Amino acid sequence: MAKPQRVGFFLIPGFAMTSFSLSIEALTATNRVAGQDLYDYLACSPCALSAGDQVESSSRLHVQTTHSLDEGLECDVLIVCAYQGAPAFRDASFERQLRQAARQGKTVVGISCGAFVLARAGVLAQTRCTLVPDYRPVFHELYPAIEIQDSIFTVTQNVLTSAGGTSTLDMMLYLIGRHQGADLVRLV
Repeated sequence: MAKPQRVGFFLIPGFAMTSFSLSIEALTATNRVAGQDLYDYLACSPCALSAGDQVESSSRLHVQTTHSLDEGLECDVLIVCAYQGAPAFRDASFERQLRQAARQGKTVVGISCGAFVLARAGVLAQTRCTLVPDYRPVFHELYPAIEIQDSIFTVTQNVLTSAGGTSTLDMMLYLIGRHQGADLVRLV
């Protein structure tokens, strides 16, 4: 049996709980339907000092991190979960690490407003993305060279972005299909 794909969720304070939850549910359902662990996922944050720290979501609920940032960066798939406050979020070290992960060919994903973090990291340089419609004007002002797609999610090589909410589920099913095939996705 092959090792499960490791998926790291990077919670940025103010992240959208719906997008985060739907992403995890897609992976959990895939494992259940497959009858084996195809995905192993963890939660971390560039704002957490250690595993066990909590990060506040946009709904003011807190999610406890399960692993350190370094462990998350070792994953096969890196998912940046951001929403409120994403345009102002800055972490040069984390941005550098995201850029390096993308260069290494890892799958890098931005959900809801994760595109802001990916753009600042240079992962979206001169490409296109999708994000929450309410934040498109601000994004365009900050990153005019990056085309904003009017779609539920965008795929550019190893970088994916979604508009958040239920569109994140569609994007996750696409990603799972890329890894596991269409037959399993239909069952999920």
